[in-house]
Amino acid sequence: MKCRHFKIRKKKGKVYYYCTLKKKEVSFSCYRECDKKEYKEYKPIKKRTYKLAKSEKERFSIIYKDLSKCCVDGCIAPYNQVELNEVFEGSYRNRSIEYGAVCPMCKMHHDLFHNNNLFNLQYKVLFQQELVSCYSLDWFIKTFGQNYEVKLKKALDKII
Repeated sequence: MKCRHFKIRKKKGKVYYYCTLKKKEVSFSCYRECDKKEYKEYKPIKKRTYKLAKSEKERFSIIYKDLSKCCVDGCIAPYNQVELNEVFEGSYRNRSIEYGAVCPMCKMHHDLFHNNNLFNLQYKVLFQQELVSCYSLDWFIKTFGQNYEVKLKKALDKII
């Protein structure tokens, strides 16, 4: 563990040690002998709340009714290895679960979804069209942050 005031900085490619308490450059031996060391408190990672765990168990899809088969090729993965994937990830994950933007994918297609931008955008556009038919485009952009149809067109234009 290191003192929370001890920083390692670079200036013109040269590494040096800095103490924010003394507000000056220090040597490593000076840091080790310092009497005013304060150690950072590490907090444990939060566990999933009951509400989040419940919503993850009750996931549904507005497009795919059978969540036990892969949505890409319909294969039934061995040992129930079909993973439910939220189409809009990141900060929109909970909204994806809430509005049913979930698709079942086998391990291979799940990895492809996260690694291939075009494959990812195709599913986002598919779910966007379904949600826009129920609500509106303005609502979708306000809820999920952007219009994925435009993003897909830009990605296709770069390829062509």
